[in-house]
Amino acid sequence: MTKIDLCGNWNLKNADSSEIYKSIIPGDIYSALIRNGKIPHPYKGRNELKVQWVGQQNWIYTRNFLISNSFSKQENVYLHIDRIDTIASVKINGKEIGKCDNSFKDYNFKLDNLTTGNNEISIIIISPEKSAQKLASELEYPVPYMKYPVQSLDRNMIRKTQCHSGWDWGPSIMTGGIYGEIFLYSSNKYKIDNFSTRQILIDGKWVININIIVFSYTTNKEEFNLSINGNTETFSVDLLPGINNLTQQIKPEKVDLWWPAGYGEQKLYELTLICSETTITKKIGFRKIEVITEPDNYGISMYFRVNDRDIFAKGANWIPMDALPENETNIRYENLLNDVIDANMNMLRVWGGGQYERDIFYDLCDKKGILIWQDFMFSCALYPAYSDFLDNVEEEVRYQVNRLKDHPSIALWCGNNEDIGALTWFEESRKNRDRYLVDYDRLNEGVIGKLVKSLDPDRKWWPSSPSAGEGDYSDNWHDDSKGDMHYWSVWHEGKPFESYYDIIPRFCSEFGYQSFSGIQTVKSFAGKDQLNISSPDMMHHQKNERGNSIITSSLIRYFRFPENFEDFLYLSQVQQAYAIRTAIEYWRAMRPICMGTLYWQLNDNWPVASWSSIEYSGKWKLLHYAARDFYKPVHLSVFSKDKQKIEIYGLNDTDITIPGVLNIKIMGFDGSILEQIEQEVTLNSDSSNKLYEYNIPDDKNIQTNYFLYAAFSGYETDVNNYSFFTLPRECNLKKAVFNTEISKSDNVFKFTITTGVPSFFVQPELDIQGKFSDSGFLLLPGQKKVIIFRPAKKADFDKLENKLNIRDLRSTY
Repeated sequence: MTKIDLCGNWNLKNADSSEIYKSIIPGDIYSALIRNGKIPHPYKGRNELKVQWVGQQNWIYTRNFLISNSFSKQENVYLHIDRIDTIASVKINGKEIGKCDNSFKDYNFKLDNLTTGNNEISIIIISPEKSAQKLASELEYPVPYMKYPVQSLDRNMIRKTQCHSGWDWGPSIMTGGIYGEIFLYSSNKYKIDNFSTRQILIDGKWVININIIVFSYTTNKEEFNLSINGNTETFSVDLLPGINNLTQQIKPEKVDLWWPAGYGEQKLYELTLICSETTITKKIGFRKIEVITEPDNYGISMYFRVNDRDIFAKGANWIPMDALPENETNIRYENLLNDVIDANMNMLRVWGGGQYERDIFYDLCDKKGILIWQDFMFSCALYPAYSDFLDNVEEEVRYQVNRLKDHPSIALWCGNNEDIGALTWFEESRKNRDRYLVDYDRLNEGVIGKLVKSLDPDRKWWPSSPSAGEGDYSDNWHDDSKGDMHYWSVWHEGKPFESYYDIIPRFCSEFGYQSFSGIQTVKSFAGKDQLNISSPDMMHHQKNERGNSIITSSLIRYFRFPENFEDFLYLSQVQQAYAIRTAIEYWRAMRPICMGTLYWQLNDNWPVASWSSIEYSGKWKLLHYAARDFYKPVHLSVFSKDKQKIEIYGLNDTDITIPGVLNIKIMGFDGSILEQIEQEVTLNSDSSNKLYEYNIPDDKNIQTNYFLYAAFSGYETDVNNYSFFTLPRECNLKKAVFNTEISKSDNVFKFTITTGVPSFFVQPELDIQGKFSDSGFLLLPGQKKVIIFRPAKKADFDKLENKLNIRDLRSTY
């Protein structure tokens, strides 16, 4: 096969203008216009509102390319385009060679009009906003969708990343472009359309069933060579013109299993196909994965079993990394997925309002052991079910399942995000539920589910998130007895954090609490005169209409009100970590009833107030540091459900039993010790173990001046945790004086911090980009806390030495 790469420099113009802008592919329209100074950056201030016109226009990409005489004379020449967004017409030398209408599948257009020498390709990206509205106007009846503060209309009509239209954490940037490969290729006798595997364990030995779909131009005899782990199979096939569906089996030598992070190694093997036209290599892993949904004493279970071991899923929800796709670089994928592993996570949910991610995402998840709950890209809406739409989705599903199913990290296919619930959200569907229910079933079960079961029968098909399973339309926002749950009663319904104790979800795939980004991120979009929670810039970067009022009302409920703007930002992150820690530590303690928690959300796609644990800049919020603790394989869960007693559980996700000593101190906020308890305990493997129950003294003086500190020490394990006896705002915390020492080695700075009184949610800060090794921690008298800071760029030691700012809970008032 011969390829001519068309990635690189292109020209871009508005279809109604002659002005030409330099652009690149892979890339997007908005990013090109920003670079050319045509539009202001939409992430700054309220500029998003100034650039809505871009998505309402048609745009044309053009470039020239040279073709050799031999290439132009070949009969079987194709143009390949991957991830074109979205409605487009493709022309070569002025002749239309194809149309595109789905950003979630690839296109291969056969060419017959290339000439030797110079050729021109033009790609017209048709306004996604106008295209969606036109399709909606042609419907026999309305198909409603959830709308957000800045919204591109009718986003559910086209197969484009749904959150590009605006969400309650993201901007409305209806960009377009090509985000993957674009190239010409020719093949002499045939081309490989698909090469996929199915790994089966038979009598303790792995067998790989291989499927190769070959499109042959002629009748010919071909030899194919397959190899893996020292094993090679060669076979010959008589190809017929058209589609040839080939199957072959290969039995590798002894292989090691692939495990999720924290449970073992992620062993991958190269499988190579060699034939006369091409060589294809992919990495596969051997593991058995099941989703166990069985009746039990609490309802119906839901958990993942990998290689016959029950896994507690620990993770978060993943959204697209950027509202401008051109910014989704390989290094950002690497950094963000490293952050996932650093926080002791083993699963991500690729959320259905975003996109099927690039290959590098799934390759890295395979390498790092991150299980993927993979939604199909439908979210918070009803969708049409006319034949052209269903046919389009069928092609999308076929392409994506075949593309992704060989990744060992893919754990489950899920039909959509919250579309079952959406049946009850809109007046139209409430008045005529049967009509919309039939449409939902045609799309979700008749197309997506049916095709998934056919293409990938060994993985679990899950109809929706949340859902109680196939054929069950229960309210899984409030029913915790079966399936996966989205528990939003604390945020959206305004219930207190203690309401997390009212439920024990079998698997909670969404729940969350908002916070603001830190001051560095805020300054990246807000001017000096906008550094106020209710300023126009700050309000514009809060896409949840009640978001600021919810954050503020909860701050008053749980904490003392902060003195200034930066303290408010910090305290919102303290509150977020406090809320999510409350949920996850309790639900982990309730293992095996609950066997998975994926909080909303991991990341941001622009600088914003949101539910994320990592800011758009890549800086960890206090929640992400907290997640690293509450997702540890071995951890102490310390909580009080009734304000009468504090329960202490030892959580152990390892396969070994850990004996050790539990030490409990009732410590004053001045550092004094009122009471100390020590006892030997055992943390059984893969389980939650109730270790102790402490009755809270019925003495307001003790409740407001003391807290419980618990520490466990066992085999290669030292963990600790704490709990207040009352609300944080009622605690008489003492002002801390922090002493710091600093040293430097190879642009890495080491701070040693001490203090004389217990200090909570301690946050070190520097006014430069970089990452601290820890933040939001408890620092006790007599402890020396060593913090490593790695600046993003080379930093001056002398300028940093006296610039460290340290906040804690007491310093905010």
